[in-house]
Amino acid sequence: MPIRDKTRVVEILPRSFVEFMQLVDQKIDRNDPDTMIESDDLIQCAHAFGGLVDAAEGVYGFEFVQEQDEDLNEEYEGFSSDRLTVSWHYLLTREQIRAIGRIEQTTIPMWRCSKDCGRRATSEDWYCPECDFPP
Repeated sequence: MPIRDKTRVVEILPRSFVEFMQLVDQKIDRNDPDTMIESDDLIQCAHAFGGLVDAAEGVYGFEFVQEQDEDLNEEYEGFSSDRLTVSWHYLLTREQIRAIGRIEQTTIPMWRCSKDCGRRATSEDWYCPECDFPP
């Protein structure tokens, strides 16, 4: 599937994601098994899920789901809700999780689609189901 060009942006980390990273940081410190087994969903809360995606590199992946701004929703017709939900995808090291959880890091470089659909990712080569889908 084609991956269209992305634009680099710096985003303020959402408060609920920071709170989730605080919990993840504590779980890692306690050597919770959920943080030591490769998985994409062993660590969860109401608006986010993820896990250790690369044990050799110590990389964790998380998907954070949030409601989209109403002004962006105007572009999308046919949805039953007045508000869309979109995902932000994070690939983070242990050090980044700790810095976010301890509020030492409050922003993060991310990539968004050229047509700003609201989705974000920390990796430039991520696939957006809305914008990268063939026309």
